[in-house]
Amino acid sequence: MKKYFIPFLIVNTIFLCSCASLFKKRNMPNKGLLKIEISTLAPDQFNDYIFQLSEIAKKSESDYQKRLAHLYMARALVYHRNPSIQYDRAVERFNEYLKLESDQNQKDEIMSWIHLLNRLSKLKAELEEVKRKIPSLNLENQILTKQINDLA
Repeated sequence: MKKYFIPFLIVNTIFLCSCASLFKKRNMPNKGLLKIEISTLAPDQFNDYIFQLSEIAKKSESDYQKRLAHLYMARALVYHRNPSIQYDRAVERFNEYLKLESDQNQKDEIMSWIHLLNRLSKLKAELEEVKRKIPSLNLENQILTKQINDLA
């Protein structure tokens, strides 16, 4: 289990710390687009924040605002204080962002994060599988230990 947990933790930390440049606020035509600074959100506010961003992404006539809404949604979905981190949904939001982004450098960087999030998602699934197997492996270990002791 430690084999998966430590790389999972390291990669998640690197992701959250190093992608700040992607999420810095730009001069937005609508100053009210993202009034909330994500670092000030309480854990129970993330669902509402993500919902507000999804509404902007759906209803805004501005591609720029839609693009930012998808980008900030992806960030909120994997933010360390979000109690329900969702890597797969973040990848979906990044993919929507890519459809609207024209800057190739930004696209390349987002593609790197998509790759990383997909890997994290796989590691998380592997970790859950290992956790699921532990009780049966412990039982098997006890049975084999008893058999060894009986043979001795």
